[in-house]
Amino acid sequence: MSNPWIFHREGTDIHASDYAYLANGYIGLRVPPWGNSAGTDEARGLIAGLHSIKDTVMSNQEKGIPPPSPIRLPIFDRLDLTDAQGRSLILPREDANVSQTLDIRHGELHTRIEHEDAIIEQLCFCNQQHRHLVQQHLVLRARKNLQLTIDGEIDTRTSKGFVQAPEPVETTQDGIILRGRTELHGVEVAIRVELIVCGGEETITSASRKLVREVKVTEGESIEIWKCAILADDRHAHDSVAQVRMLFDPKQLDAYTQAHRDAWEERWNNRVEVDNPQWNRLISMAQYNLKASHDPRNPWGLPAMGLSSYAWDSYVFPWDAALWMFPYFLMTEPEAARQMLEFDINGMMGERTRLEYYAAGDTIKMYDPGCVAWAAWQYYLVTRNRAWLAERGSLIFEAACKGYHRRSVFNDDLGKFEIRGVWPADEFATQDSDNNVFTNAIAERVLGIYQRVCELLGHDFPDAYKPMLEHGFWLPFDHENQRHIEHARWRDGKMADAYDGAEIKQADVNLIRFPLEWPLPEEVVRNDLEYYIERMTYDGPEMTWGVFSVIAAELKDDPLMMRCLEHILAFFRTSFEIFRETPENTNTVFMTGSADLLQAFMFGCCGIRLREDEIFTQPFVPASLGECRFYGVHMAGKCYDMIVEGDRLLKMEAHPSAENIKS
Repeated sequence: MSNPWIFHREGTDIHASDYAYLANGYIGLRVPPWGNSAGTDEARGLIAGLHSIKDTVMSNQEKGIPPPSPIRLPIFDRLDLTDAQGRSLILPREDANVSQTLDIRHGELHTRIEHEDAIIEQLCFCNQQHRHLVQQHLVLRARKNLQLTIDGEIDTRTSKGFVQAPEPVETTQDGIILRGRTELHGVEVAIRVELIVCGGEETITSASRKLVREVKVTEGESIEIWKCAILADDRHAHDSVAQVRMLFDPKQLDAYTQAHRDAWEERWNNRVEVDNPQWNRLISMAQYNLKASHDPRNPWGLPAMGLSSYAWDSYVFPWDAALWMFPYFLMTEPEAARQMLEFDINGMMGERTRLEYYAAGDTIKMYDPGCVAWAAWQYYLVTRNRAWLAERGSLIFEAACKGYHRRSVFNDDLGKFEIRGVWPADEFATQDSDNNVFTNAIAERVLGIYQRVCELLGHDFPDAYKPMLEHGFWLPFDHENQRHIEHARWRDGKMADAYDGAEIKQADVNLIRFPLEWPLPEEVVRNDLEYYIERMTYDGPEMTWGVFSVIAAELKDDPLMMRCLEHILAFFRTSFEIFRETPENTNTVFMTGSADLLQAFMFGCCGIRLREDEIFTQPFVPASLGECRFYGVHMAGKCYDMIVEGDRLLKMEAHPSAENIKS
């Protein structure tokens, strides 16, 4: 049986989108197959939250304003070795055998390069415990006498989004500190790099380039190199340079490494497993991507590509974060989930907060505020944290419901409220659609939840919102075929401009059943699912098929659920099982899709449904998947281990090593 924690590949003929992904929730890296970023400007690092823009990309485009450039850090993980003839011992060469192993249990990338000159073993990781630290360890065993140049310089030529490229402010015998200030937010960023060489005979240390050494190595001798980068910004401390001075002690390298591994082991206490080896590897990689991308200590949201790339200017989409990525963290690491909500409450780093945006009802994606409010209620159901609901969560409900009130109109003919002029979740639809089923359903759901929140907190539910709950929202419906219509207008006593069965980009109508649990006859649930499955585009994003799988599990339909799950296989690349946004494009390490896959197992196979007054599961595991195990699942203020098989809950007991959720 293959090891679900280890992913291996040979050779260097790899597209940039397949580079290994390393992150710790604060710092992110994409690392080429030769073990570090020597010889490339494609694998830049990111810092969480620093690359988010202050307004939505689409809103800026509508106004004719080019979106601002994201922050691109200097390449700080570059480490090259060259011989006396100037030939690199690391970069691809004809006589070299290169292999690379990604150990996701410990978030480490191991690279082995072997050729006639030397055997080189490299280790690279973003420290999980000390989140400001990136560690690289290289051991070279010489096969001949070598005169080596060790180049660990920071490449500032790739910097972007700074008022000025980061410049040196301090140098020592082994390192350098650079400082720069970003254009968009005025955030000060400091990067400290230390280069430590053990072994060999050092012949030259350049006076002007402190991170370049020349060393003699004799045949059979080994040298050891540590390169450590420490990154910090001044968003939560006044002086980023002072931070990077304090955050690292070169004498504690082994202790840092062990702390990193221990921290990853602790995070894996909360995980999902399945008997089927193929699916177990995929869900393990999906969990690794998410855990690497977000840290419970971070007050920043999670972009759709995590800390792996600058796709969409690394904007944090409320839809992706709240509806797709949030549930995995909620069930396994509620503190991380809460920080995702805090990002929405605190707003982005600009003049206008998300909550102001939602309350104004300006967004054409009117399901966005509902998704965030839905997530806030799910957080309460899991944690029972009434203090948070009163102090923070209620702000989300107030803003979302205020926005729905501003955008809703009453239709006398229907006796229902409408929301007009929206962009459905199906982004192939017109951006001026009326009565998108999911938008209207989540508006009604959120208003009902806010009424319950007011009851719990002893507040008065606003009178202005009561008619919307009394009359409800219109969900266009085909009575003849007993299925919902994605969107439609109601004019002059009849339906007009209705969805006509065109190709759809991603899940939309079916979201009213999951996650909203809209009460529907089984016939309608099945009709909706089977109808819209046939209308999904092949090259759409993978945040559809996991949800479809959950609904198929609810129907206890083994072939249909496996049909939905097998669609997901097209989104993985080989070797490292890197998750793509679509089957054909190169946007890889797609967090939204990774989370959707995990929802298929947590809410489909395990059948978890969150309730205010009980713990509820309705398991259904297709026969080919075998047994599913869920370690450290949080519900109703406690933490459980669960095992399911078929339609049976085989085990549910208190999780031994995870604390109950903090209040």
